[in-house]
Amino acid sequence: MCDAPFVCNNRCVNCIYTCRQRPGAALYYKKIRQTELELMPNDLYEAPIYIPTLPSPLHIQYNDNDITMIAVHGGKYMSPSGKKISNRFAVKGVHSTLNLNRATNIILHFYVQDRTLEGFWNGRKEIYDKIKNENFKFIIAPNFSVYEDSPRIEHMINIRRSIIVYNELRKNGINAVPDVSWYEIKDLQKWVDLINRSGIKLFAFSFQTVGLLKRSTNAWKGYMLGLKYLCERISEDVGVIIVGLSGRGRIKEIMKIIDKRKVSIINTYAYMRAKTGRTYHSADLEYLKTHDELIIQNIKEMNIRYNMIKTKMSIEGE
Repeated sequence: MCDAPFVCNNRCVNCIYTCRQRPGAALYYKKIRQTELELMPNDLYEAPIYIPTLPSPLHIQYNDNDITMIAVHGGKYMSPSGKKISNRFAVKGVHSTLNLNRATNIILHFYVQDRTLEGFWNGRKEIYDKIKNENFKFIIAPNFSVYEDSPRIEHMINIRRSIIVYNELRKNGINAVPDVSWYEIKDLQKWVDLINRSGIKLFAFSFQTVGLLKRSTNAWKGYMLGLKYLCERISEDVGVIIVGLSGRGRIKEIMKIIDKRKVSIINTYAYMRAKTGRTYHSADLEYLKTHDELIIQNIKEMNIRYNMIKTKMSIEGE
């Protein structure tokens, strides 16, 4: 939530948001606007339909084909302040820290708290080389918050900052995917224009805030219509990464919109389901399997099920 409605009356010292009344805001916005607003091209990076976010290390061995790719949460990878890579990853690297096979590809996403994002933004140019050395398959550029009740200038600045970081990652030779953050139809129109003329082959679209508003049907519908708007206006050879959805009903709805384009879905469901002692498809407790065995089983099952859902929805859409 934006704090502005609660602390305004020009008490800027109590507000973390940018508006035209804030001292120095106009100069800051002018500086951000001077940066180019074009997207550098990327590739349709190879990825499975399901990419699990793995919060903690595995403690068992697995076959390379069972887990071909995992996502690392930026909130775990970076320090809480966002100013540096967390010590455990900086010292040992992702594969060793999470006990992954070397054949398992890793990606990094930055759907993290604002505090971490702001620290990363301020020190990002010193961090790029360290990130590059990790050899991520690709990185999803940060999603700077676009809160519904924050000033419009804040939306514009944060959307632009997301694009700036994406371009800087590409300029540093890092495989990257832009995150489509938006608030209103004008933002989506701008993204359509940027993607269509840039050579972008893969973008990310987050439903993270919908996860926080599970009872808010309007929020879900709004995000779904936003994705539909993009997909109807962008070439089918451009893939999409969906972040933050796990419910089967909603996955089906999204697959209808995606249709034949390449898609990957990132969530923590395989891990969280295993944490309850259950597999993806069953409500029964699995007493004879360890947490890690359930994680691996869930990852395999979710790749199969998501592929089945996508195939079915594509056929029904013909």
